Amino acid sequence: MINKLSPDEKKSALFLSPLQGGKIPYILDENLRFRPEPGFDDGSPAGPLDKCWNDPEPWAPETPPEQLPLIEQYINDISDLGRDEWLQESYLEHLTQTHIPICDETPEFDLKSEMSTPEKCSKVYNSLYARLSTNLYHVLLHCMKFWCEKCGGKKKKIHKRRKKLTYRKINRGKTIMNRAEIRAAAGRWVIRQFVFTVPEKDRYRFMSREGLNKLFGVARRTIKDLFPGSRVHAYMHTVGDKDLLKFNPHVNVHIFLPKGEGVKLKLSPEILDAVKDRFARGLRNLGCSDIRGPGESITGKMVDVHYSYASKGRKVLHKINYMTRPLGPEHLEAWRQNIDGQKMIDLHVQELKGFQYMRSWDRWAGCNYYDTESTIKEVESVIGEPVEHIGFTPASDIQKMITAGILEKIGEDLYMQRSKVKRNRSP
Repeated sequence: MINKLSPDEKKSALFLSPLQGGKIPYILDENLRFRPEPGFDDGSPAGPLDKCWNDPEPWAPETPPEQLPLIEQYINDISDLGRDEWLQESYLEHLTQTHIPICDETPEFDLKSEMSTPEKCSKVYNSLYARLSTNLYHVLLHCMKFWCEKCGGKKKKIHKRRKKLTYRKINRGKTIMNRAEIRAAAGRWVIRQFVFTVPEKDRYRFMSREGLNKLFGVARRTIKDLFPGSRVHAYMHTVGDKDLLKFNPHVNVHIFLPKGEGVKLKLSPEILDAVKDRFARGLRNLGCSDIRGPGESITGKMVDVHYSYASKGRKVLHKINYMTRPLGPEHLEAWRQNIDGQKMIDLHVQELKGFQYMRSWDRWAGCNYYDTESTIKEVESVIGEPVEHIGFTPASDIQKMITAGILEKIGEDLYMQRSKVKRNRSP
């Protein structure tokens, strides 16, 4: 091959080693856009069997390696490092010890601190700002503990909030502002009510968060099988009305039906027997023994399922008021005075902390108009505009503004501070 470069253009050669040994001279030239044949200016021309033609161009970037799945890359990297050390312990054991530390210890529950929570109840307001109207809103915060004198028990804060949630469901998600609206909303519905109870000898099986959830599940499947597509609101009660000391779990179920659809509320004996049979089978699946339904040809005690209904608005409100009642400070006091009461305290204060005693099923399962106890959502539903949290205000300061006439009460524990900014109105 003829060298087309002049002697002045020739530069020192860089010798690269091919895969099969030997040295190949390359003449470096910035304008070079082809690779010379092996043996250029230093031997015979390259033959057809010379495999160095397959070598990459010296100026070409290296071909990126084939990407492996991440886990394979990690294993390959590990295999290249410290083989001898890795032979002493398994891969997973080394990984958990060095890269994924796991803490088996769970923080100890401070029962004394939890019991003292009501001491801070109703001592601070949540202050919210409405950008559209530039008004300030202040809503009183509560601890929402059933043993609190302000929150637990009948007609207290928890009870009122539960009723408000139920009223919003029967009022298509809108907050009810007065008694007249409550009666009007209740007058549009009729209720079927089931009370699912557990035999006394098997109640211990449900004395836990998991156990109560399973009991909820049996009741839900029973209603879903026999009354599919219903609007269902369910309540869990853990004690009875007469004996505050005994653990007596039972599920109260309300099926809401629009009034005027010609529904027969009185159920036939066949349907009631089917409900009891289905519930009895569910209890047996959870380990309860010697229990049966009226339509089952087995031995055992008859399962207890109570059915009633309400067709008038006044009775509908009465059932809602009764079923939404929470535990109260009187329950905690009774447990404290009983030798076995500590089990009930541990269950309700620690084990069931955050437990959802009220649940919605079937057609109402996705209609969580009030998913949390967020005061922001509550205020927005009342005033009809979005608000944002700007801080907290001590109750003593709020009381001073109330006395001075700065705040205007617009709802229960809700006050408005009108903006002093004057907006230009369009003619």
